[in-house]
Amino acid sequence: MCLLVFNINNFEPLISDKDILVYKVLKSKENGWETPVQHQPVYFYNGVAWQRSKLKAVPVETLPCPVVEVGIHAFRSLTDADLKAMARNIENIDVFSAIIPAGTEFYIGEYGDIASAALDIYDSKTRPGNNYITVEDFILEELAKYDSIEKND
Repeated sequence: MCLLVFNINNFEPLISDKDILVYKVLKSKENGWETPVQHQPVYFYNGVAWQRSKLKAVPVETLPCPVVEVGIHAFRSLTDADLKAMARNIENIDVFSAIIPAGTEFYIGEYGDIASAALDIYDSKTRPGNNYITVEDFILEELAKYDSIEKND
């Protein structure tokens, strides 16, 4: 799965000082869960599964933005996750709440997707708490920073 980068920061990875709520699609298998595209096993321990990865975006000549080739993929809204899961027509899938931990590099995609270097996935009985922001909140905060910089110039 590749992600077309949404330009909010000159195509550099973004970093939030707050946890960000996202949604992860997983496929059920006989003895647990796995990622639906790469078929990587996902193990929950005390209600949480921790995924860590490198994050790599590369330029593509035929596209106006880089593509993230390596990273942990998730979705910025429950609707985006549900739509992507249905579009892929994969059986035995479910959507889980997940957190991109504060301080983690990530990219926001053009089509409701996210790629990050770290993701904490919560099972259906466990909730991530209330100390997080949404991707939309993060974008609004970033745009406000740019707006205040322009006003001060």
